[in-house]
Amino acid sequence: MFPSRFSAQVALPFLLALAADAYAESHVVTFINKCGYGTPTLMYNGKNVLTGDSYTSNGPFSGIGYLQTGYCNTNGENCTLLETTLINPTVPGGGSSTDISLIPP
Repeated sequence: MFPSRFSAQVALPFLLALAADAYAESHVVTFINKCGYGTPTLMYNGKNVLTGDSYTSNGPFSGIGYLQTGYCNTNGENCTLLETTLINPTVPGGGSSTDISLIPP
């Protein structure tokens, strides 16, 4: 039998690792373009993080998505765009939200 202190030293880091895994937050954004033209674009902190594939955020995410047809400015101005915040809810009714916008140039 192991001393109880040894058991606690082994068990505590293991339980902390499990708890961190259970509360980890990630979000996957995937564009499905059925228009037949344009490039799906996802902007995060002013940088294009996606052009046609999936994007995974390890934590809360707030960004702008739009279909780049050649007429959109860098942040989607002059096109219909989605402004989204993805976050795990901490209270009932809280959490993710998305708005559809048309921002003129």
